[in-house]
Amino acid sequence: MDIFYKICEYQLHYNEVFYPNSGNKMSGNNKSKKSCVTIVGFIVLIIGFLLLVLPGPGIIVIAIGLAILALEYEWAKKYFDKLEGLIKKLFKK
Repeated sequence: MDIFYKICEYQLHYNEVFYPNSGNKMSGNNKSKKSCVTIVGFIVLIIGFLLLVLPGPGIIVIAIGLAILALEYEWAKKYFDKLEGLIKKLFKK
């Protein structure tokens, strides 16, 4: 996980140095946060899909990846809510 923190720190520093007065609606820190959430979320999601065919807790890792992506993306929140409902139905029985 240290590599992800280093990537995020580098991205924050890069945005502060090269875009100090960004005229965009999102500040450099928000862009960096979104890019870090996207990178980490998709990596976890890919690992989760790999664990569906390999031995491991694939569904749980996919849920964690969607939860990470849901911090920034509405579509991921929608899929996470569907998966959460499915998991609740499975454990009710």
